[in-house]
Amino acid sequence: MSQQFKRKEISLCIAIVISLTGCARFDTRMQANGPFDYQQSTLNPEYVSNGYSREESRDAFDIPLLNQTQKEIGLKAKNVDIRPPTQLIKIIDGVREDKGNISGTTIVFNTFLQENDLNLKIRTLVSDYLVSKNAQFRVNATQRGLVELAEVTEEIIFGNFLNENVIMKKSSLEIKVSTLQDQHQVSLSVRLLKHSETNDGTLLPFKLTNKNKQNIETSFINDLLLFAYQEKEKEKKTSISLESQPLPIKLGFDENHQMAWLIDESFTKTWQELPSLFKLLNFEIINEDKELGSMLLSYSAPSNDYWKTNNLQPFKLDSAQYFIQLGELTKSSSAIIWLDADKAPLSDALVSEIYLSITDKVRQVLLLKEVQ
Repeated sequence: MSQQFKRKEISLCIAIVISLTGCARFDTRMQANGPFDYQQSTLNPEYVSNGYSREESRDAFDIPLLNQTQKEIGLKAKNVDIRPPTQLIKIIDGVREDKGNISGTTIVFNTFLQENDLNLKIRTLVSDYLVSKNAQFRVNATQRGLVELAEVTEEIIFGNFLNENVIMKKSSLEIKVSTLQDQHQVSLSVRLLKHSETNDGTLLPFKLTNKNKQNIETSFINDLLLFAYQEKEKEKKTSISLESQPLPIKLGFDENHQMAWLIDESFTKTWQELPSLFKLLNFEIINEDKELGSMLLSYSAPSNDYWKTNNLQPFKLDSAQYFIQLGELTKSSSAIIWLDADKAPLSDALVSEIYLSITDKVRQVLLLKEVQ
């Protein structure tokens, strides 16, 4: 009985407490809990010093002036340029830097394996580069390798059309090209005379220190070498394009009044191009002798679709073996004679018919040759 009574007593107390709590007003409970709203609060990030004090970790610096003792031990308080110097980028072969030249930043071109006058080539390169930059320059009247004054302007635009900044860099340079005493090397020296920079027309502070001077001179040379590399690549592409053109062939007679294909190319160039030409005409090379200028060919007639696909005019030729004889007419021209398996000349009509098959392929090349 006593245990049941105690349980009833405890239950009654709990019920009374719950009732009193439910009767309490919301404002009363808020006062008891306090005004802190934990759901809307944010935690402040923990400050991690990594072993440094707050003074060492600050992002704003107020550097005090040096006292006399600090000056005596060699400390300095002045602006220091921590940027590394501009490096020479040797983008083309045969270039080295001459660090011993005190007249300006100098590079040296090696003239070995060069057939033409490299001094003239470098002078032409400098002139072409300055023209591409729309630079005003003056060449010495008596010393052709000396550009006394070159005014080079560089424009750099930051931002967009709504909010942009235009940086203008103007440099006055002296450029000298000279052949060294051993006659195997040509030097190019660049000396900065004056430099200025503006931001939207406002002159920027600039000190022409030795480091800044060398950086600008080296940047000019790097840009010049890049221009030379790009021009060289253009020449390669043009050369490849010309080499891929068909041979400029005409129909005519050789010095023995025999019907022949006359080619406006040297013996060597023609010999290199003949395999691709004969493959186009469905000939297979069985044997060849460059010293004799002779090739043994095997021919098999292709299908009708082959002629259309390769833009060729069909010709009638027996499936058999044939000889061609390549001879040199002049240093820049050669001739092809067609022979049968017994080395007897083919008829003029048959030689003409094979030639007419490729006329469309060579007509454009012939016109280009005539224009040149």
